[in-house]
Amino acid sequence: MSSEAPDDLRLWLPDRDAAICDREEINVVLKKVGAFIWPLDTASAPAEIRELLDADTLDQTQSQQVQDHFLLPRERLLECIKAAGRTLGTAGGGFLSTTDKTHSVTYPQLYQVLEGVDYSRFDRFHVNRSPTQTGVDEVMHVLSGNGIVLRQKIPEYGAFQLEIDCPPDHGWTLTYDGDLPHIGSISGASRGSKILMQIIGPAEWEMIYL
Repeated sequence: MSSEAPDDLRLWLPDRDAAICDREEINVVLKKVGAFIWPLDTASAPAEIRELLDADTLDQTQSQQVQDHFLLPRERLLECIKAAGRTLGTAGGGFLSTTDKTHSVTYPQLYQVLEGVDYSRFDRFHVNRSPTQTGVDEVMHVLSGNGIVLRQKIPEYGAFQLEIDCPPDHGWTLTYDGDLPHIGSISGASRGSKILMQIIGPAEWEMIYL
């Protein structure tokens, strides 16, 4: 059974001095922009998978093992997006395998936070959409580590910042609208953190900085 520590999630709002740490309260805010976060059980994963989540680095075969275990099928992805109160960018969800043409990266993609790797391309507000202006839907699985940050802008209110840490027994699944201005930063994440991204919708899309 997973247990959420009071400060595993911290939501900072422009009009509050203290962070919101209660997940239900956090989700009330996130749903204003079609986002939502849930605990992700990692404790019940096979021992081999748990060991890989704790490793500093994974080779290609190990990375694929982790992806194969945690990737959600189309039905579950659509359920997550619906729970966030969001309309799909592409009817039926579109393609489950997509390509960021700006950086020549294919998704799904398992990101490992490694020493000396530059992740700053994620640290500026941007939207992800196709040349025909179709936005993507994003599902982020924070599998291990600390210091992952999501920033989004609420119209006529300002930007919020959600800080995400993983306790030993679970991670987090977060969905948000890739067609709204956002930052999904791992530049300040702890070494060895692992984040699995599923970005669905148009087969090819671009990261457009704002």
